[in-house]
Amino acid sequence: MAGEPFALNLATALDIVVALAVVLGVVFALAELRHATRNRRDHAAVDIVRTVQTQEVRRAVKRVLNLPDDADPEVIRHDPAMLDAALAVDSACEMWGSLVYEGVVDLHMLDRMVGGWVRGTWSRLRRWVEAERVESRNPNVGEWWQWLYERLEADPDPGKAQAAYVTYRGKRGRWLLPQDQHGVRTATDGLTSVQRDVRRTTLAQVAGLAHRIRNRAMDQATVSSKPTAPEAAQMSATR
Repeated sequence: MAGEPFALNLATALDIVVALAVVLGVVFALAELRHATRNRRDHAAVDIVRTVQTQEVRRAVKRVLNLPDDADPEVIRHDPAMLDAALAVDSACEMWGSLVYEGVVDLHMLDRMVGGWVRGTWSRLRRWVEAERVESRNPNVGEWWQWLYERLEADPDPGKAQAAYVTYRGKRGRWLLPQDQHGVRTATDGLTSVQRDVRRTTLAQVAGLAHRIRNRAMDQATVSSKPTAPEAAQMSATR
């Protein structure tokens, strides 16, 4: 009968350990998923910056912004340099719209980076895009560009109502990269303090907890297995 409490205690302890391991595993997996999503968005943001920094796109946007709103499509078609600029802008905006739709890039983050370019170029080239759809009998021309423009107009970043230095004054941003000894911000895992704590909770720590519980259960079993004074006297009498 003395062994039954030990078996019950050990089974209960093992159930606790298993439940704890499952909970920690789920929390860890969710933290990793969030981290992977953030990394994917950060890489996409870097790609946007690289696109913006290319001379071809910068020159194309500058040329298009010199046009009046709703520019005549024929003016664009008969100007090879302007046509090349329009095609370059169309390609970039199509890519940005697709990235936002797929959830790779946050809409407001893109708005802060290139929202003005998207709005300004669309307001000047939308008649050209519509004419190209009719001319080529292809409704997909500029589809993601128009979708992105409409999304930006429907849900603009708060900084668009006023300048960013007004809207975000005193705010550090979502998270900042730490600086190295030269004051240059370096890439890190981008984890929050909670996610770092989750990462520290490794399987080795769970195993250590299970080991301590097992030792405690064995100690309790050892104590409970020792005969009491009456039991010892009875055992001596039967010998």
